[in-house]
Amino acid sequence: MLHRAPLRLFQTQCGRQTAEIFTSTFGGGILQGDRTHLKIGCGARTQTVIRSQANTQVYKNPMGIPSIQSIAGTLQEESLLVIAPDPVVMHREAMFHLDQHWDLADDASLVLLDSFQSGRSESGEQFQFREYVSNVHITRKKQTLLRETFRCRPKEDSPHNPARFGGFDVTMTIHLIGPQVRELVRQLKPFTNRQKHVVPLLPALHSLPLQGPFYSLSPLPFAEGTLFRALASRRIDLEPVVALVRDLL
Repeated sequence: MLHRAPLRLFQTQCGRQTAEIFTSTFGGGILQGDRTHLKIGCGARTQTVIRSQANTQVYKNPMGIPSIQSIAGTLQEESLLVIAPDPVVMHREAMFHLDQHWDLADDASLVLLDSFQSGRSESGEQFQFREYVSNVHITRKKQTLLRETFRCRPKEDSPHNPARFGGFDVTMTIHLIGPQVRELVRQLKPFTNRQKHVVPLLPALHSLPLQGPFYSLSPLPFAEGTLFRALASRRIDLEPVVALVRDLL
């Protein structure tokens, strides 16, 4: 396990087949123009969980030079990888691009949690960043299973539009792929079953005091694939979901 500035890696648990690794950065965040690259290899029949030491703080970017983080990983036979970082928190004028590519063996399993917070909400800083982009590409034996891009530019498209974030500040997406995540999918179903669905007429939607969090759980168009999404006003509202993911191993 090798690392160099600005990225740091800490291994807190290690067995013959299981490892827990935390990521961090020097200075506690991502600065203008930072470029970090993380390469992960999971051996056959191993179990790995990767977490962040704290929120990923992306600091202001007065010169308009985006910070870029790229992650590439391969999962061999019967391996399980859980990626469960804390949310990306976008500061005023920040720009951040996150690119992920995961390649899985036939019976490998992946839990990929990606969460995003509009800013330092407790200080009233919401959607004042320049740009946030997240690209996820998941393949199985080099054949594409899923490719997804999420982009938010608050100055170009109002994030408060009901078709974007509405009144919410935190969004979460979890990609669940492979035979070893069936039990986790089962445990996530109650979150969607117990929420109240209110579908008013669209013209009146913008005036409603929406209550959250809201969840959706959808099968992906390939075997052993599920997509979980959530919207919330506060990060703490999604902690029960995050706890389930992190307790999988």
